[in-house]
Amino acid sequence: RRKGLLLASPAAAHEHGPVRAEARRFVHADGTEHFSIGTTAYAWWHHAPSTRRATLSTLQGRGRVFNKVRVCVFPKWYAYNREEPRSGLYPYQKLADGSFDF
Repeated sequence: RRKGLLLASPAAAHEHGPVRAEARRFVHADGTEHFSIGTTAYAWWHHAPSTRRATLSTLQGRGRVFNKVRVCVFPKWYAYNREEPRSGLYPYQKLADGSFDF
């Protein structure tokens, strides 16, 4: 098992704070309207570290468009992703017989 630490801090002066639903729209804590533009990163965690770094660099780079990313923790089987996840990256325990303990 892995352990980690998440630190949360107040929004910086140029940021608007957390987003919440208000009637039929999303707004930041300061009342500024929020409009989500997202992309997906399915099976992203199961790719090589260099691919993950490149993805993050692209998402944080100049001219960035997306303000949210949907990430799937389950492995997917795509034309470009046919490898089994590295050991320890399954969301469920893999048993000795190859089955999973759901």
